[in-house]
Amino acid sequence: MIFEDLGLSIAYEAAFFLQSLDNPDLTTDEMGDLALAISRKYRSLAIMTLVSKSNPKLFAQNLTRSGRVRLTYLERLRREGVENDHHSASARIDGLLDALAASDLNLCRQLIAATRFTWLENSEYEDDFCYAQLIHRLVLQEKEETGATALINQFERVLDGKPSARLDVCRALLSRDQPAFDEAFDNLIHEREAKIEADKARFQLEEAEVLSQRLIFVEGLAVLRLATLYGLQTESDYLFCPSIARLTEAVAVPEE
Repeated sequence: MIFEDLGLSIAYEAAFFLQSLDNPDLTTDEMGDLALAISRKYRSLAIMTLVSKSNPKLFAQNLTRSGRVRLTYLERLRREGVENDHHSASARIDGLLDALAASDLNLCRQLIAATRFTWLENSEYEDDFCYAQLIHRLVLQEKEETGATALINQFERVLDGKPSARLDVCRALLSRDQPAFDEAFDNLIHEREAKIEADKARFQLEEAEVLSQRLIFVEGLAVLRLATLYGLQTESDYLFCPSIARLTEAVAVPEE
């Protein structure tokens, strides 16, 4: 019941902010801030409706709305020839992950086509850039291996020996290595669990959006969707990635 009430409030907020997204008086920087805020609200709303209503269709629809908000922002940058707005960094990958978790591969391809493919040095960490670009290649199922290998090597260099479940997941998916993927995905879940505990320990403000996103790991769901694309086997349920959240592939999400 709590999430039902909070979800209604967030839905109104998202709809209100959405009306401002096409305001031509917004600078691209202001629009970038607004788009990120709206996407977060739709992601949280998706989770709240899933938890409170057990409805994968509403879950997928709201995740897709998040991705479309990101696309609206990116398309304005393209129309106006803006290349270096800091919000355009490809590491701002949440909208793409939302679309992927919603199984909207067409929207994923549109987002990738509209996203920059070079590192925006002062606006994103290099390892995050590498991860985003590898996700792009995985979504597009590119046959050419040279670019992916170069990104893996760049990712490894930046990490300088530090462990990364994200790197291991990408490597396992690209090689379609089932045991490596199983281990890497478990580590990704453990990293997520550790991040949540660290946030609690530093007394992160427990707003509705924060609390909802501690329950469902949208990035994990997106990775599992990629695993399916690459013919790998997955369990029905994982911590933060319940089976009901993975029914999006069977849900029709209408264009808006």
